[in-house]
Amino acid sequence: MPLSKLKAYFISLICESIFAGIYTFLFCVSLYLLLRHGKPRKTNIVILVLTVVMYCLSVVHLAICFQINLAALFEQKAALLENTDRGNLNTSFSIFACAPIAAETLNCIIGDSIVIWRTWVLWNRNHRITYFPCTLLLGGTVAGILMVRAMYISLARETPFNSNATFAVIAFCALTTTINLYAILAIGYRVWTHSRAMKVAGSKGIGDMGGFYTRIILIFVESGFVYCAFPTLMLILFRTSSNGSSS
Repeated sequence: MPLSKLKAYFISLICESIFAGIYTFLFCVSLYLLLRHGKPRKTNIVILVLTVVMYCLSVVHLAICFQINLAALFEQKAALLENTDRGNLNTSFSIFACAPIAAETLNCIIGDSIVIWRTWVLWNRNHRITYFPCTLLLGGTVAGILMVRAMYISLARETPFNSNATFAVIAFCALTTTINLYAILAIGYRVWTHSRAMKVAGSKGIGDMGGFYTRIILIFVESGFVYCAFPTLMLILFRTSSNGSSS
């Protein structure tokens, strides 16, 4: 049984609300970790501001998605019953529908930049460790721009997720996820080698390894790694909707 576009919107919204709840919890944990030592340093202030900005973007994203569903249920039907200009309505709706996608794209790009910066700092500002993730970030930025553009074209033509949009979403999700996995592995390896060296030297290493878990939690929160699961879910739902419509 094909999944209608309206059902796909609502299922994605429910799932996104669950992810937003998880992200809210991790955001609170991140604030606690950043502020627990009293007055933060300048670098922590920058990270704190960016973390708050990212969370605000996620809240805006969720609010716009709720508004889109209300528009799909009431405003569009009312406009069609009143014989209003459907072309203008679809154009304005397409622009509005692309706003949360643009917000989420910006969210992930900011988070990935923080992740790369953290990896660079923990590797004693070794620029070589950032070549690969920076290349991925550049590709992700281009893919994100193309994704928003392709999404707008798809929505304007009432054919969500054409081949270009699908490719852009897959590329963006793959690149931003790879950046996060690379950072986690790079930082984990760095901490492991340092702790091993300290044990050989007779020291206890890096405390009780709490700093390692603290960094990992901050990576997940600041990068929007949990939040970037939504485009993949949205891709699956709308591909199902498109396939059902074409059959």
